[in-house]
Amino acid sequence: MVEIRLTGAQYEALRMYLLSRRDVESKAFVLCGSVEGHERTALVGRAVILVPERAYEARTATRVVTSREFILPLLLRCAGEGLSCLEAHTHPWAEEACFSGIDDRSDAGKFRETEALPAPFRHATAVFGSGMGFSARLWDRGLKRAVPVSRLTVVDAPLRFHRAQGSAPEALSDHQAAVFDRQVRAFGADGQAMLRDMTVAVVGAGGMGSEIDQTLALLGVGHLILIDPDALEESNANRVVAVSGRDIGAGRPKVEAIAATLSALCEPPRVTAVPADVRERKVWPHLASADLIVGAVDSAAARHFLNAFCACALIPYIDAGVGIAVQDGKVEAAGGQVRTVLPGTTPCLSCLDRELSERAAEEQAPEERELSRAAGYIHGERVPRPQVAFLNGVVAHALAWEVVKLATGCLSVAPYVEYDLAQPALYPVVGAQRDPDCLVCSPAGLLGMGEAGLSGLDRERSGARVPLPESDKEENDGGDTE
Repeated sequence: MVEIRLTGAQYEALRMYLLSRRDVESKAFVLCGSVEGHERTALVGRAVILVPERAYEARTATRVVTSREFILPLLLRCAGEGLSCLEAHTHPWAEEACFSGIDDRSDAGKFRETEALPAPFRHATAVFGSGMGFSARLWDRGLKRAVPVSRLTVVDAPLRFHRAQGSAPEALSDHQAAVFDRQVRAFGADGQAMLRDMTVAVVGAGGMGSEIDQTLALLGVGHLILIDPDALEESNANRVVAVSGRDIGAGRPKVEAIAATLSALCEPPRVTAVPADVRERKVWPHLASADLIVGAVDSAAARHFLNAFCACALIPYIDAGVGIAVQDGKVEAAGGQVRTVLPGTTPCLSCLDRELSERAAEEQAPEERELSRAAGYIHGERVPRPQVAFLNGVVAHALAWEVVKLATGCLSVAPYVEYDLAQPALYPVVGAQRDPDCLVCSPAGLLGMGEAGLSGLDRERSGARVPLPESDKEENDGGDTE
Protein backbone atom coordinates (compact mmCIF):
# COMPACT_ATOMS: atom_id res chain seq x y z
CA MET A 1 0.00 0.00 0.00
CA VAL A 2 1.12 3.55 -0.72
CA GLU A 3 -0.08 6.22 1.70
CA ILE A 4 0.21 9.99 2.12
CA ARG A 5 0.22 11.31 5.70
CA LEU A 6 -0.42 14.96 6.55
CA THR A 7 -0.96 16.79 9.81
CA GLY A 8 -4.36 18.37 10.35
CA ALA A 9 -2.88 21.85 9.73
CA GLN A 10 -1.13 20.74 6.54
CA TYR A 11 -4.28 19.17 5.13
CA GLU A 12 -6.38 22.21 5.96
CA ALA A 13 -3.86 24.57 4.34
CA LEU A 14 -3.85 22.38 1.23
CA ARG A 15 -7.65 22.16 1.12
CA MET A 16 -8.22 25.88 1.63
CA TYR A 17 -5.81 26.84 -1.14
CA LEU A 18 -6.74 24.18 -3.69
CA LEU A 19 -10.44 24.96 -3.36
CA SER A 20 -10.04 28.74 -3.10
CA ARG A 21 -10.98 29.11 -6.77
CA ARG A 22 -13.49 27.05 -8.70
CA ASP A 23 -13.01 28.71 -12.09
CA VAL A 24 -9.39 27.60 -12.66
CA GLU A 25 -7.14 24.77 -11.58
CA SER A 26 -4.84 25.39 -8.60
CA LYS A 27 -1.56 23.74 -7.65
CA ALA A 28 0.53 23.17 -4.53
CA PHE A 29 3.59 21.16 -3.59
CA VAL A 30 4.08 19.09 -0.45
CA LEU A 31 7.70 18.40 0.45
CA CYS A 32 7.67 15.03 2.20
CA GLY A 33 9.78 12.64 4.13
CA SER A 34 9.38 9.03 3.11
CA VAL A 35 9.28 5.88 5.24
CA GLU A 36 9.24 2.26 4.15
CA GLY A 37 7.20 -0.23 6.15
CA HIS A 38 6.81 -3.95 5.59
CA GLU A 39 3.34 -3.37 4.15
CA ARG A 40 3.30 0.26 3.07
CA THR A 41 5.31 3.11 1.68
CA ALA A 42 4.35 6.44 3.19
CA LEU A 43 5.04 9.99 2.09
CA VAL A 44 4.79 12.18 5.20
CA GLY A 45 4.25 15.93 5.06
CA ARG A 46 7.20 18.14 5.92
CA ALA A 47 6.07 21.44 4.35
CA VAL A 48 3.18 22.62 2.19
CA ILE A 49 4.27 25.07 -0.51
CA LEU A 50 1.47 27.07 -2.13
CA VAL A 51 2.08 28.30 -5.67
CA PRO A 52 1.76 32.10 -5.93
CA GLU A 53 0.04 33.61 -8.96
CA ARG A 54 3.32 34.87 -10.42
CA ALA A 55 4.69 31.29 -10.57
CA TYR A 56 1.98 30.00 -12.91
CA GLU A 57 2.95 29.84 -16.57
CA ALA A 58 -0.57 28.73 -17.47
CA ARG A 59 -3.72 28.54 -15.35
CA THR A 60 -7.10 27.78 -16.88
CA ALA A 61 -10.14 25.66 -16.03
CA THR A 62 -8.50 22.60 -17.63
CA ARG A 63 -4.75 23.18 -17.46
CA VAL A 64 -2.15 24.34 -14.95
CA VAL A 65 1.61 24.77 -15.48
CA THR A 66 4.12 25.97 -12.89
CA SER A 67 7.32 27.74 -13.90
CA ARG A 68 10.56 25.77 -13.73
CA GLU A 69 12.14 28.71 -11.86
CA PHE A 70 9.70 28.07 -9.02
CA ILE A 71 10.08 24.29 -9.02
CA LEU A 72 13.89 24.06 -9.22
CA PRO A 73 14.59 25.43 -5.69
CA LEU A 74 12.05 22.97 -4.29
CA LEU A 75 13.81 20.03 -5.94
CA LEU A 76 17.19 21.29 -4.73
CA ARG A 77 15.81 21.49 -1.22
CA CYS A 78 14.52 17.92 -1.53
CA ALA A 79 17.95 16.74 -2.65
CA GLY A 80 19.69 18.63 0.15
CA GLU A 81 17.41 17.47 2.95
CA GLY A 82 16.60 13.95 1.79
CA LEU A 83 12.97 14.80 1.03
CA SER A 84 10.44 13.71 -1.59
CA CYS A 85 7.91 15.74 -3.57
CA LEU A 86 4.14 15.50 -3.96
CA GLU A 87 2.58 17.71 -6.65
CA ALA A 88 -1.12 18.34 -6.05
CA HIS A 89 -3.57 20.11 -8.34
CA THR A 90 -7.33 20.40 -8.72
CA HIS A 91 -10.03 19.60 -11.20
CA PRO A 92 -12.49 22.07 -9.67
CA TRP A 93 -15.16 21.27 -12.26
CA ALA A 94 -15.23 17.55 -11.36
CA GLU A 95 -16.95 15.84 -8.45
CA GLU A 96 -14.76 12.77 -8.99
CA ALA A 97 -11.00 13.27 -9.17
CA CYS A 98 -9.36 11.31 -11.98
CA PHE A 99 -6.16 12.01 -13.90
CA SER A 100 -6.77 13.40 -17.37
CA GLY A 101 -4.88 12.52 -20.54
CA ILE A 102 -2.98 15.81 -20.16
CA ASP A 103 -2.01 14.78 -16.61
CA ASP A 104 -0.83 11.37 -17.81
CA ARG A 105 1.48 12.84 -20.45
CA SER A 106 2.76 15.57 -18.13
CA ASP A 107 3.47 13.17 -15.25
CA ALA A 108 5.32 10.72 -17.51
CA GLY A 109 7.75 13.45 -18.49
CA LYS A 110 8.20 14.77 -14.96
CA PHE A 111 8.81 11.31 -13.50
CA ARG A 112 11.54 10.70 -16.09
CA GLU A 113 13.20 14.04 -15.31
CA THR A 114 13.29 13.58 -11.53
CA GLU A 115 14.37 9.95 -11.53
CA ALA A 116 17.99 11.14 -11.53
CA LEU A 117 17.57 12.70 -8.07
CA PRO A 118 19.29 10.61 -5.38
CA ALA A 119 17.36 8.35 -3.01
CA PRO A 120 15.39 8.64 -0.80
CA PHE A 121 13.70 11.08 -3.22
CA ARG A 122 10.30 9.86 -4.39
CA HIS A 123 8.00 11.69 -6.80
CA ALA A 124 4.22 11.59 -6.50
CA THR A 125 1.33 13.49 -8.05
CA ALA A 126 -2.27 13.93 -6.93
CA VAL A 127 -5.46 15.44 -8.31
CA PHE A 128 -8.31 16.61 -6.10
CA GLY A 129 -11.93 17.12 -7.08
CA SER A 130 -14.37 19.77 -5.93
CA GLY A 131 -15.06 17.90 -2.68
CA MET A 132 -11.39 16.91 -2.05
CA GLY A 133 -11.91 13.38 -3.32
CA PHE A 134 -8.58 12.41 -4.81
CA SER A 135 -6.52 10.17 -7.04
CA ALA A 136 -2.75 9.94 -6.61
CA ARG A 137 0.22 7.97 -7.85
CA LEU A 138 3.85 7.43 -6.89
CA TRP A 139 6.68 6.69 -9.30
CA ASP A 140 8.31 3.36 -8.39
CA ARG A 141 11.96 3.38 -9.47
CA GLY A 142 12.26 -0.38 -9.26
CA LEU A 143 9.16 -1.19 -11.27
CA LYS A 144 9.70 1.74 -13.63
CA ARG A 145 6.05 2.69 -13.46
CA ALA A 146 3.61 4.71 -11.39
CA VAL A 147 1.74 2.86 -8.62
CA PRO A 148 -1.54 4.10 -7.13
CA VAL A 149 -1.79 5.77 -3.75
CA SER A 150 -4.48 4.02 -1.71
CA ARG A 151 -5.03 6.42 1.16
CA LEU A 152 -4.48 9.92 2.46
CA THR A 153 -4.28 9.92 6.26
CA VAL A 154 -4.89 13.13 8.20
CA VAL A 155 -3.12 12.89 11.56
CA ASP A 156 -5.61 14.74 13.72
CA ALA A 157 -8.26 13.97 16.32
CA PRO A 158 -10.08 11.96 15.18
CA LEU A 159 -7.84 10.23 12.67
CA ARG A 160 -9.18 10.61 9.14
CA PHE A 161 -8.52 8.00 6.48
CA HIS A 162 -9.43 9.36 3.02
CA ARG A 163 -9.49 6.58 0.45
CA ALA A 164 -8.57 7.16 -3.16
CA GLN A 165 -11.34 7.69 -5.69
CA GLY A 166 -13.17 4.49 -6.53
CA SER A 167 -12.45 2.63 -3.29
CA ALA A 168 -14.67 2.34 -0.24
CA PRO A 169 -14.28 0.80 3.23
CA GLU A 170 -15.58 -2.72 3.63
CA ALA A 171 -18.67 -3.10 5.80
CA LEU A 172 -18.64 -5.27 8.92
CA SER A 173 -19.32 -8.92 8.23
CA ASP A 174 -22.34 -10.55 9.88
CA HIS A 175 -20.00 -12.34 12.29
CA GLN A 176 -18.17 -9.12 13.20
CA ALA A 177 -21.46 -7.29 13.67
CA ALA A 178 -22.64 -10.03 16.05
CA VAL A 179 -19.40 -10.21 18.07
CA PHE A 180 -19.14 -6.43 18.49
CA ASP A 181 -22.87 -5.71 18.73
CA ARG A 182 -22.63 -3.97 22.13
CA GLN A 183 -19.75 -1.78 20.94
CA VAL A 184 -21.53 -0.91 17.71
CA ARG A 185 -24.39 0.35 19.87
CA ALA A 186 -21.87 2.62 21.62
CA PHE A 187 -19.92 4.16 18.72
CA GLY A 188 -21.54 2.87 15.53
CA ALA A 189 -20.76 0.41 12.74
CA ASP A 190 -18.46 2.89 11.00
CA GLY A 191 -16.48 3.36 14.21
CA GLN A 192 -16.14 -0.39 14.65
CA ALA A 193 -14.99 -0.72 11.05
CA MET A 194 -12.34 1.94 11.70
CA LEU A 195 -10.97 -0.13 14.57
CA ARG A 196 -11.02 -3.26 12.42
CA ASP A 197 -9.08 -1.53 9.65
CA MET A 198 -6.41 -0.08 11.96
CA THR A 199 -2.91 -1.37 12.58
CA VAL A 200 -1.62 -0.60 16.08
CA ALA A 201 1.94 -1.28 17.20
CA VAL A 202 2.24 -1.84 20.96
CA VAL A 203 5.78 -1.51 22.30
CA GLY A 204 6.28 -3.24 25.64
CA ALA A 205 4.62 -6.48 26.75
CA GLY A 206 4.93 -6.32 30.51
CA GLY A 207 2.10 -5.88 32.99
CA MET A 208 0.59 -2.83 31.35
CA GLY A 209 1.56 -3.68 27.77
CA SER A 210 -0.11 -7.08 27.96
CA GLU A 211 -3.27 -5.45 29.37
CA ILE A 212 -3.28 -3.04 26.44
CA ASP A 213 -2.75 -5.88 23.94
CA GLN A 214 -5.67 -7.86 25.32
CA THR A 215 -8.03 -4.89 25.52
CA LEU A 216 -7.30 -3.68 21.98
CA ALA A 217 -7.85 -7.21 20.68
CA LEU A 218 -11.20 -7.45 22.47
CA LEU A 219 -12.17 -4.04 21.08
CA GLY A 220 -11.65 -5.36 17.57
CA VAL A 221 -8.45 -3.68 16.40
CA GLY A 222 -7.70 -5.56 13.20
CA HIS A 223 -3.90 -5.83 13.27
CA LEU A 224 -1.67 -5.72 16.35
CA ILE A 225 2.12 -5.55 16.12
CA LEU A 226 3.59 -6.58 19.49
CA ILE A 227 7.20 -5.50 20.15
CA ASP A 228 9.28 -6.51 23.19
CA PRO A 229 12.69 -8.22 23.48
CA ASP A 230 12.09 -10.02 26.78
CA ALA A 231 11.15 -13.57 27.74
CA LEU A 232 8.69 -14.46 30.49
CA GLU A 233 9.97 -15.21 33.99
CA GLU A 234 8.43 -15.98 37.37
CA SER A 235 8.24 -12.33 38.45
CA ASN A 236 5.84 -11.70 35.54
CA ALA A 237 3.27 -14.19 36.81
CA ASN A 238 1.41 -11.70 39.04
CA ARG A 239 0.65 -9.10 36.36
CA VAL A 240 1.26 -10.18 32.74
CA VAL A 241 -2.09 -11.19 31.26
CA ALA A 242 -2.88 -13.30 28.18
CA VAL A 243 -0.16 -15.85 29.02
CA SER A 244 -0.21 -19.24 30.76
CA GLY A 245 1.83 -20.83 33.52
CA ARG A 246 3.31 -23.10 30.88
CA ASP A 247 4.49 -20.05 28.89
CA ILE A 248 6.17 -18.65 32.01
CA GLY A 249 7.76 -21.95 32.93
CA ALA A 250 9.20 -22.32 29.45
CA GLY A 251 10.57 -18.77 29.40
CA ARG A 252 8.70 -18.08 26.18
CA PRO A 253 9.16 -14.67 24.53
CA LYS A 254 6.43 -12.41 25.88
CA VAL A 255 5.11 -11.24 22.53
CA GLU A 256 4.89 -14.78 21.15
CA ALA A 257 2.96 -16.03 24.17
CA ILE A 258 0.52 -13.11 24.06
CA ALA A 259 0.08 -13.45 20.29
CA ALA A 260 -0.87 -17.11 20.65
CA THR A 261 -3.53 -16.29 23.24
CA LEU A 262 -5.03 -13.42 21.23
CA SER A 263 -5.16 -15.58 18.12
CA ALA A 264 -7.57 -17.91 19.91
CA LEU A 265 -10.25 -15.22 20.46
CA CYS A 266 -13.67 -15.54 18.85
CA GLU A 267 -12.86 -12.70 16.44
CA PRO A 268 -9.06 -12.85 16.51
CA PRO A 269 -6.95 -9.94 15.33
CA ARG A 270 -4.08 -10.44 13.00
CA VAL A 271 -1.06 -10.44 15.33
CA THR A 272 2.58 -9.89 14.41
CA ALA A 273 5.01 -10.77 17.22
CA VAL A 274 8.39 -9.00 17.10
CA PRO A 275 10.69 -10.23 19.91
CA ALA A 276 13.28 -7.47 19.59
CA ASP A 277 14.32 -4.11 21.01
CA VAL A 278 12.27 -1.37 19.35
CA ARG A 279 15.41 0.67 18.63
CA GLU A 280 16.92 -2.05 16.43
CA ARG A 281 16.79 -1.01 12.80
CA LYS A 282 15.12 -4.24 11.72
CA VAL A 283 12.08 -3.28 13.84
CA TRP A 284 11.53 0.11 12.19
CA PRO A 285 9.59 -1.20 9.17
CA HIS A 286 7.10 -2.74 11.61
CA LEU A 287 6.63 0.65 13.29
CA ALA A 288 6.34 2.37 9.91
CA SER A 289 3.49 -0.01 9.00
CA ALA A 290 1.33 1.16 11.92
CA ASP A 291 -1.49 3.71 11.95
CA LEU A 292 -0.89 4.27 15.65
CA ILE A 293 1.97 3.43 18.03
CA VAL A 294 1.43 2.73 21.73
CA GLY A 295 4.27 2.85 24.23
CA ALA A 296 4.16 0.84 27.47
CA VAL A 297 7.88 1.07 28.12
CA ASP A 298 9.87 1.58 31.28
CA SER A 299 12.88 3.56 30.09
CA ALA A 300 13.50 7.14 29.03
CA ALA A 301 15.61 5.90 26.11
CA ALA A 302 12.73 3.94 24.59
CA ARG A 303 10.26 6.80 25.16
CA HIS A 304 12.61 9.32 23.61
CA PHE A 305 13.11 7.09 20.58
CA LEU A 306 9.40 6.41 20.04
CA ASN A 307 8.53 10.09 20.45
CA ALA A 308 11.12 11.06 17.81
CA PHE A 309 10.23 8.18 15.47
CA CYS A 310 6.57 9.21 15.43
CA ALA A 311 7.49 12.83 14.70
CA CYS A 312 9.64 11.73 11.76
CA ALA A 313 6.97 9.38 10.38
CA LEU A 314 3.84 11.43 11.32
CA ILE A 315 2.31 8.57 13.31
CA PRO A 316 0.16 9.28 16.40
CA TYR A 317 1.82 8.07 19.60
CA ILE A 318 0.10 7.25 22.90
CA ASP A 319 2.39 6.76 25.88
CA ALA A 320 1.45 5.26 29.24
CA GLY A 321 3.33 4.86 32.48
CA VAL A 322 2.69 3.95 36.11
CA GLY A 323 4.60 4.41 39.35
CA ILE A 324 4.35 3.45 43.01
CA ALA A 325 6.34 5.19 45.76
CA VAL A 326 6.91 3.01 48.84
CA GLN A 327 8.48 3.93 52.17
CA ASP A 328 8.91 1.45 55.03
CA GLY A 329 6.39 -0.93 53.54
CA LYS A 330 3.74 1.75 53.09
CA VAL A 331 2.50 3.13 49.76
CA GLU A 332 3.07 6.88 49.82
CA ALA A 333 1.88 7.65 46.30
CA ALA A 334 0.79 5.74 43.23
CA GLY A 335 -0.70 6.50 39.86
CA GLY A 336 -0.02 6.82 36.19
CA GLN A 337 -0.54 8.87 33.07
CA VAL A 338 -1.62 8.57 29.45
CA ARG A 339 -0.22 11.07 26.96
CA THR A 340 -1.47 11.30 23.37
CA VAL A 341 0.89 12.89 20.85
CA LEU A 342 -0.45 13.99 17.46
CA PRO A 343 2.72 15.12 15.64
CA GLY A 344 2.45 18.74 14.61
CA THR A 345 -0.71 19.30 16.66
CA THR A 346 -0.28 18.43 20.34
CA PRO A 347 2.80 18.73 22.58
CA CYS A 348 5.22 15.84 22.13
CA LEU A 349 6.90 14.14 25.08
CA SER A 350 9.96 16.37 24.71
CA CYS A 351 7.73 19.45 24.95
CA LEU A 352 6.21 18.08 28.16
CA ASP A 353 9.49 16.85 29.64
CA ARG A 354 12.55 18.93 28.73
CA GLU A 355 14.91 16.47 30.47
CA LEU A 356 13.72 13.38 28.58
CA SER A 357 16.61 13.37 26.08
CA GLU A 358 19.19 13.85 28.85
CA ARG A 359 17.82 10.91 30.84
CA ALA A 360 17.75 8.83 27.67
CA ALA A 361 21.43 9.61 27.05
CA GLU A 362 22.33 8.70 30.63
CA GLU A 363 20.62 5.33 30.29
CA GLN A 364 22.73 4.56 27.25
CA ALA A 365 26.02 5.10 29.09
CA PRO A 366 27.97 1.81 29.43
CA GLU A 367 28.12 1.97 33.24
CA GLU A 368 24.35 2.51 33.48
CA ARG A 369 23.61 -0.43 31.20
CA GLU A 370 25.89 -2.64 33.27
CA LEU A 371 24.09 -1.68 36.50
CA SER A 372 20.79 -2.54 34.85
CA ARG A 373 22.00 -5.93 33.69
CA ALA A 374 23.46 -6.72 37.11
CA ALA A 375 20.09 -5.94 38.71
CA GLY A 376 18.37 -8.32 36.28
CA TYR A 377 16.32 -5.47 34.86
CA ILE A 378 17.38 -4.55 31.36
CA HIS A 379 15.08 -1.62 30.50
CA GLY A 380 17.08 1.16 32.12
CA GLU A 381 16.16 0.80 35.80
CA ARG A 382 18.78 -0.17 38.35
CA VAL A 383 16.27 -2.10 40.43
CA PRO A 384 12.83 -3.44 39.56
CA ARG A 385 9.99 -1.07 40.41
CA PRO A 386 6.90 -2.08 42.39
CA GLN A 387 4.12 -3.32 40.10
CA VAL A 388 0.52 -4.33 40.76
CA ALA A 389 -2.01 -5.64 38.26
CA PHE A 390 -4.91 -3.35 39.18
CA LEU A 391 -2.90 -0.14 38.64
CA ASN A 392 -1.69 -1.41 35.28
CA GLY A 393 -5.27 -2.27 34.38
CA VAL A 394 -6.70 1.17 35.16
CA VAL A 395 -4.07 3.01 33.12
CA ALA A 396 -4.15 0.47 30.27
CA HIS A 397 -7.91 0.83 29.94
CA ALA A 398 -7.65 4.64 30.07
CA LEU A 399 -5.22 4.38 27.15
CA ALA A 400 -7.53 2.03 25.23
CA TRP A 401 -10.32 4.59 25.63
CA GLU A 402 -8.12 7.24 24.00
CA VAL A 403 -7.45 4.82 21.12
CA VAL A 404 -11.19 4.37 20.62
CA LYS A 405 -11.82 8.13 20.69
CA LEU A 406 -8.97 8.78 18.27
CA ALA A 407 -10.23 6.12 15.84
CA THR A 408 -13.98 6.67 16.01
CA GLY A 409 -14.41 10.33 16.96
CA CYS A 410 -17.10 9.34 19.47
CA LEU A 411 -15.69 11.88 21.97
CA SER A 412 -12.82 14.36 22.08
CA VAL A 413 -9.34 13.00 22.73
CA ALA A 414 -7.72 14.05 26.02
CA PRO A 415 -4.03 14.69 25.20
CA TYR A 416 -2.85 14.25 28.79
CA VAL A 417 -4.64 12.23 31.48
CA GLU A 418 -3.38 11.41 34.98
CA TYR A 419 -4.61 8.79 37.44
CA ASP A 420 -4.16 9.17 41.19
CA LEU A 421 -4.59 5.81 42.92
CA ALA A 422 -4.78 7.40 46.38
CA GLN A 423 -7.85 9.55 45.61
CA PRO A 424 -8.77 7.63 43.40
CA ALA A 425 -9.34 9.98 40.46
CA LEU A 426 -8.75 10.11 36.72
CA TYR A 427 -8.47 13.65 35.41
CA PRO A 428 -7.15 15.59 32.40
CA VAL A 429 -4.06 17.77 32.65
CA VAL A 430 -4.72 21.13 30.98
CA GLY A 431 -2.47 23.95 29.87
CA ALA A 432 0.30 21.94 28.21
CA GLN A 433 1.69 23.77 25.18
CA ARG A 434 3.84 22.80 22.21
CA ASP A 435 7.36 24.18 22.27
CA PRO A 436 7.73 26.13 18.97
CA ASP A 437 11.48 25.42 19.07
CA CYS A 438 11.23 21.74 19.99
CA LEU A 439 14.02 19.78 18.30
CA VAL A 440 11.63 16.84 17.85
CA CYS A 441 8.17 18.08 16.82
CA SER A 442 8.72 21.54 15.34
CA PRO A 443 8.94 22.23 11.57
CA ALA A 444 12.64 23.06 12.09
CA GLY A 445 13.14 19.77 13.96
CA LEU A 446 12.30 16.21 12.97
CA LEU A 447 8.64 16.69 12.06
CA GLY A 448 7.90 14.90 8.78
CA MET A 449 11.57 14.15 8.05
CA GLY A 450 10.91 10.47 7.35
CA GLU A 451 13.93 8.26 6.58
CA ALA A 452 16.34 11.21 6.81
CA GLY A 453 15.31 11.86 10.41
CA LEU A 454 15.32 8.15 11.26
CA SER A 455 18.93 7.89 10.08
CA GLY A 456 19.73 10.57 12.62
CA LEU A 457 18.09 8.52 15.35
CA ASP A 458 20.29 5.57 14.43
CA ARG A 459 23.39 7.75 14.76
CA GLU A 460 22.10 9.08 18.06
CA ARG A 461 21.95 5.58 19.48
CA SER A 462 25.58 5.00 18.50
CA GLY A 463 26.62 8.14 20.34
CA ALA A 464 26.85 10.61 17.46
CA ARG A 465 24.95 13.87 17.53
CA VAL A 466 21.65 13.85 15.64
CA PRO A 467 21.94 16.19 12.63
CA LEU A 468 18.96 18.51 12.34
CA PRO A 469 17.95 20.42 9.20
CA GLU A 470 18.77 24.08 8.93
CA SER A 471 16.08 26.62 9.69
CA ASP A 472 13.57 27.12 6.90
CA LYS A 473 13.17 30.85 7.51
CA GLU A 474 14.49 31.88 4.10
CA GLU A 475 11.63 30.28 2.16
CA ASN A 476 9.90 31.60 -0.91
CA ASP A 477 7.10 34.09 -0.37
CA GLY A 478 4.58 31.90 -2.13
CA GLY A 479 2.80 30.72 1.02
CA ASP A 480 4.99 28.17 2.82
CA THR A 481 2.74 26.90 5.64
CA GLU A 482 5.31 25.06 7.72
